[in-house]
Amino acid sequence: LEFLANHYTLGVITNGNADVRRLGLADYFQFTLCAEELGIGKPDPHPFEQALRLGDARPDQAVHIGDHALDDIAGAQQAGLRAIWFNPKRASWSHDYHPDAEIQSLAELPKLLLGWRGN
Repeated sequence: LEFLANHYTLGVITNGNADVRRLGLADYFQFTLCAEELGIGKPDPHPFEQALRLGDARPDQAVHIGDHALDDIAGAQQAGLRAIWFNPKRASWSHDYHPDAEIQSLAELPKLLLGWRGN
């Protein structure tokens, strides 16, 4: 997270199951968006649009990382973002749409993102 926070604007979009403050990780993130506070959660595009606004980014400049096929992957892609499936258990993908990438560990992110940056 330290490497990522030093090279990218990081934010959190949660439907209520992730509290970076409670986990002691808040210093790495520029913002946190919670479905309860927004009045709507993922997969609706509104949280993703708010994240883009707060991160001062266009959809083609943003990436969403999550573990939920509908809320995270489909929601992000429908809002125009690339979506990375965080799959530490190496589960099988069983949907008719696909993530833009898959990782099993956050340590894989820097190399993946640098590769995309080069394209």
